[in-house]
Amino acid sequence: MSRDIHDIFDVIMKIIATVYGNDFLRYIGIKGELKKELKTEITTIKGKKLYLDFLCELNDGTIHNFEFQYPKATSNDLERFFGYNILVEVRYQTLTETVIINFGHRKNPEEIKRIGKTKCFNPQYFYLGDIDFDEIMEKINIKVKSEKRLTASEEITLMIMCIVSDCKNKAQKLKGLCKLLKKKELFDESRFEFIESVVKLEIDNLLTEKEKQDIKKEIKMTPQALSTIQRAIDEVNKKVISEAKMEGEAKGMEKGMEKGIEKGRKESMQEIAKAFKDKIDIEELSQATGLSIDEINQL
Repeated sequence: MSRDIHDIFDVIMKIIATVYGNDFLRYIGIKGELKKELKTEITTIKGKKLYLDFLCELNDGTIHNFEFQYPKATSNDLERFFGYNILVEVRYQTLTETVIINFGHRKNPEEIKRIGKTKCFNPQYFYLGDIDFDEIMEKINIKVKSEKRLTASEEITLMIMCIVSDCKNKAQKLKGLCKLLKKKELFDESRFEFIESVVKLEIDNLLTEKEKQDIKKEIKMTPQALSTIQRAIDEVNKKVISEAKMEGEAKGMEKGMEKGIEKGRKESMQEIAKAFKDKIDIEELSQATGLSIDEINQL
């Protein structure tokens, strides 16, 4: 599933937010309980379609809009998010909080104060790069030795560890994570297949071909996780096109981008079909991937 690296990071975060729900909110310091996930497509008065990263309603009636930024948000991003904030409040007629999740480090305590905080717009910030991964990994290793199940927070940490902007030794970290995945009993059974799938996305998109070969255990993407992952990829695709249009790119460039993304999506489905054509019913595989039976048989 090769895609632009920044977009893959967005896909991974969308999967985590969707699968973990309340645990994801607590992980980034949001109080309250998730009531429901909302559609991320917003249509303006002029008919333009905009796409947010992750939008949800809490039980207290407030709405939270999450934006994933690599390596971190700029002043131009904040202008765009302010516009999103207004559109969401108009649509749902309720208070909307914007939460910006940056993939890098916060350089100093004053950084947040300098960017984007006004009387009208006061986003919350979370920096993935500020997480103490070494400390958490020490705790995880202790649990592994005593065969205790990992918490949802620890599972999330394992998945995002390799997507921070300056993560070092990614191949070594992913190799260690693959060893952990051999002990399935350490993980929540209902989420295990999604964890495996996220790790596979990271392996496919963060490592060189040589590094991939060094990881002997090949992690397969399960049919059950396919729909969630593909939905995240499709939504990020739409967001990429939408933001390109907002930046005023020429119509010919926009069409070329759409064709390129569609080509990438078909290649992704071909990879999945190739992996599963001997394992599940070919008609179900055809329906899941959008490929014809003849196309699958030729792989």
